[in-house]
Amino acid sequence: MVLHAPEIAAAAVPGQFLMVGLGLTQVGAPFLPRPFSVGWRDRATGSVGLLIREFGAGTRRLARLRHGDQLLLLGPLGRGFHIPAGRPIVCVGGGVGLAPFLIVVGRGRLRVAVLGALAVGIAFPVLELAGLEADGESATPFGLFTLAALYSLLPAAIKLGAVALVAGYPITATRLRRIRRLIEARAARTASG
Repeated sequence: MVLHAPEIAAAAVPGQFLMVGLGLTQVGAPFLPRPFSVGWRDRATGSVGLLIREFGAGTRRLARLRHGDQLLLLGPLGRGFHIPAGRPIVCVGGGVGLAPFLIVVGRGRLRVAVLGALAVGIAFPVLELAGLEADGESATPFGLFTLAALYSLLPAAIKLGAVALVAGYPITATRLRRIRRLIEARAARTASG
């Protein structure tokens, strides 16, 4: 979602977020503003980008907004982070969790790996097969080892593999500008149609 908010675009740094509300003109649930990470900002045009996944009623309503609709915005909030100049960086995240890193991508120094989470629906059956019962009383040594491996060793191995895979595919400032133009063109087509 691209917003025109010059004050926010001028002040936002990576890691900060906005409270976004539908306002008094958009009567209906949800009434309370929701937090969204600042995905990117363009100080020259006063634009701010938010990465929003349609998940519930509030994000569905946000996705249906059109060019010219107004929102209540509060921010930027939170403690952002600054990345010192020098070497390239690798940030690992997934889904809308990537949003704070998109500002950094524009500086041409970031490579991003997208990882999903290990689903509970997979983890519990595996732990049960390994002998770890939910009551915590009848855990076998192998079950406890499987628990440790499932939640520490396996994710670490997956993340290291993902970093190795994406190391050769940097998102440069040029690529980010191209992606941003595509998103803005899509938003303009949606607003006119």
